[in-house]
Amino acid sequence: MNFLSLNIRGLGEGGKNKAGWIKNLKRENGIDFIALQEIQFRDISGIEFEKFWGAGKFEMDHVPAAGRSGGVVSMWDPGILKVQDSFKHANFLLTRGTLKGSNQVINIVNVYAPHKVPQKKALWDDIGGGGVMGSHPGWWVILGDFNAVRFKEERRNSIFNSKCASIFNDFIDENGLREYEMKGRKFTYLKDNDNKLSKIDRVLVCQDFFMKWPVACLRAMPRLFSDHCPLILTCSDKNFGPKPFRFFNSWLERKDFDEVVLKEISKFSGVGNPDEALFQKLKKIREALRIWRKEVLTKEGETEMKLKEELECLEEVAEGRELTEEEEWTRMECLKDLKEIEGYKVKDIIQRSRARWDLEGDENTRFFHGYIKSRRACNNIPGLMINDVWVTRPSLIKKEIMGFFKRAFEEKIRERPKLIFQNAKRLSEAEAASLTVPFSKEEIKRAVFECGSDKAPGPDGFNFNFIKRYWNVFENDFL
Repeated sequence: MNFLSLNIRGLGEGGKNKAGWIKNLKRENGIDFIALQEIQFRDISGIEFEKFWGAGKFEMDHVPAAGRSGGVVSMWDPGILKVQDSFKHANFLLTRGTLKGSNQVINIVNVYAPHKVPQKKALWDDIGGGGVMGSHPGWWVILGDFNAVRFKEERRNSIFNSKCASIFNDFIDENGLREYEMKGRKFTYLKDNDNKLSKIDRVLVCQDFFMKWPVACLRAMPRLFSDHCPLILTCSDKNFGPKPFRFFNSWLERKDFDEVVLKEISKFSGVGNPDEALFQKLKKIREALRIWRKEVLTKEGETEMKLKEELECLEEVAEGRELTEEEEWTRMECLKDLKEIEGYKVKDIIQRSRARWDLEGDENTRFFHGYIKSRRACNNIPGLMINDVWVTRPSLIKKEIMGFFKRAFEEKIRERPKLIFQNAKRLSEAEAASLTVPFSKEEIKRAVFECGSDKAPGPDGFNFNFIKRYWNVFENDFL
């Protein structure tokens, strides 16, 4: 589902241009939900919202302005969002419904915040856990003009109100809201006469929404017919091709892991240079491990389901009578096997998150899942500006990145100047010879075993844990 949010600064003035502007943004970005703030109309019966939405069916709701101030309008595609009910407040409109196809409940809040700090504080209370967020389950997306910044860097040429920012940050933290990194602009509002810049328009989402779409893209578009930038949140995953291989330490604890690796090594007969042979050997092992890992996950999933069913049956029996010694033993074995399978999952999650928590002793998987999603969001490249055009196609993005690094590392100076030093100190022949002496086996082994076990030495995906485990097998290949 894709969102568009904009403080439109009135539906009447420049209405035709504004309608065409929003319609084009909606069409070009596949928008499913439009949130407009500061419509400045109490009676909207004369507004042709079809010109804002464009082709296709849509539904809408609004909160009228107080005189010529405020007011919000929300429009959505009924083929994507099935609305159940709404809640109207003087400063926000809550649209509550389910996403078609998944029946996931989602709450979308279109906000136009007041200017005074006490009124903002009251608004955050009305929206937060003590207000509508505490009364309705489901995902939350809160977007619009908040008339508040979070940090001093979000204002320029205007006064930063630390108290207002603190209250706003408390509202975000206390309600578990997240914010995507905004692409395209640093500020969303420009007061032309005073050249005052600030980031007061934003999109906040709940943790569950963020976990579902960690690589969603939030962009600030150019201002045309308003002094605010339109914000576009695009929730879609781009396919950048096959994912790189990654070795997980939990594999070393599986019973048949050694058998798979040693079998593949014994079958391999490499030719050519030693480095090429090693590369081909690791490639064969990777291919075998991919197949093995898929089979292991399938078997573990089936085993986990059977164990849970058996455990549930035993617990039902225990409610009516005492378990026999054999049944109690079976129950303990089920719990033991389930704990082992869950342990593998937790270790993989900890390794993916690259986080340490209580010396990796806390099995708080939600904590580590949050780290994983945050890293994905941070490392994600949703698009690039190429020749002043926003490009999202993975093939074009990869081509541009490849070209950038190719140009960056290109040798521009073909003939470098020679440096001549008179009477410079020189190494003795013995010292110079020591620099070119081949490394000994002991030096190489010591260097490898001093490296962190979770560090990957190259793009092949195998970390030092794997290399240390099979050092005796690969020793001659590495030397």
